[in-house]
Amino acid sequence: MCDNDPPAILKLPTQSKLIHIFWCWPLLVSFGFAAELYHPAVADIAKSFQLELSQLQGYNLFFMAAFGSGCLLLGSLSDSLGRKPLLLFSIALTALGSVMCGVTTELKWYVIGKILQSMGAAGMQVTVYAMVRDAFTQQQLSRAYAFTKALMGLSAFLAPLIALWILSYFNWRVLFFFHFFWLMAVLGLSVYYVQETYLQKNLAAIFKILKHARAIITHPQFKMFTLLTIGAQAASFAFHCVAPVLYFEQLQLSRDYFVLLLLGNAVWAFIVNLLFGQFFDYFTTDTWIQVAATLLTLAGLSMLLAYAWHGLTVTTLYVPVLLFSHVGCIILGITATRGALAPFTEQVGAASSLFNFIEFIVGGMIGSTILLWPITIFSLSGYLMGIGAIIYMLLRYYRQAPLAVATHWYQPQT
Repeated sequence: MCDNDPPAILKLPTQSKLIHIFWCWPLLVSFGFAAELYHPAVADIAKSFQLELSQLQGYNLFFMAAFGSGCLLLGSLSDSLGRKPLLLFSIALTALGSVMCGVTTELKWYVIGKILQSMGAAGMQVTVYAMVRDAFTQQQLSRAYAFTKALMGLSAFLAPLIALWILSYFNWRVLFFFHFFWLMAVLGLSVYYVQETYLQKNLAAIFKILKHARAIITHPQFKMFTLLTIGAQAASFAFHCVAPVLYFEQLQLSRDYFVLLLLGNAVWAFIVNLLFGQFFDYFTTDTWIQVAATLLTLAGLSMLLAYAWHGLTVTTLYVPVLLFSHVGCIILGITATRGALAPFTEQVGAASSLFNFIEFIVGGMIGSTILLWPITIFSLSGYLMGIGAIIYMLLRYYRQAPLAVATHWYQPQT
């Protein structure tokens, strides 16, 4: 355990720390709501601004860029100002963006509001990950990250249900107002309940962020695992870009049916995260990366085979993504997060922010290129198989690199 970690949180046993994370679940689902809450309403939002659904989905790249920028700007400052102040600011920024989206009737202000919302959500996520990294030992991190991700997954379960109920009585703007009031409640709880986990605050460190960034990015273990998580993010983002178009426009699904599919995703992701956290240490990092690459490849291949047999149906699209692609992305995401952040103790906030910045900016850009082609099941399956193949090639290239987490340790000079 690191000496610079605060005694208040480190003296707790592992089980008590996990319980503390559990009681923070309203916070953990808050930034998930920034995306998940609005999926059932995308068709209504597009219609309100007189856009095609594919055009509205195209703006997701801006929101991903804002998310990545928020990770970099806000996450880096948490090493200088502390985790809790940045967390509270991020909650307030997300709330401001939600209000803007709810009241505006102009597309440009809606986009600006979503950008602010995305940046705030990014600050919340990267700060929470840094707090988890502060509080747990290296041996406990896999379980802690998996447990945290599972609780975050509650947003994917709760959001569609809340959205469906709200949309049954009100229009889509009420979703943003609900999110605002939820965030205000979370802000109040966080002020009094969330503990500061990083007491070695140093204002002078703000001016050394660029120096730390260069040292972090050039670390071989950070580079390797960041490239791997780009693949996971690209696969996930490509699916989320085209899924509403395939489900709503080509398969003509109702909103209720779409919500059921989202709930299935949420439950499955929750189960996979919990199970993966329990079994991570039974296999090597190398093995888990191979499993993830295999699952992504199987997702694309099984999608093509199912389409050749049955044509475009909900089962053809949904089952391969649920069973293979989602699991592969979860495995790769947790493995890469642990591997990329493991070498850093004093600059974990900066490392986490850079990791998320690169993940969402580059992964989002790669995933969004699927919109440059006709939106079909062929383009989606091709992306999944291509990303799986690239991960295999990266793994082959980095065979001699420190694939076992914590083989090489590194701290930038301060």
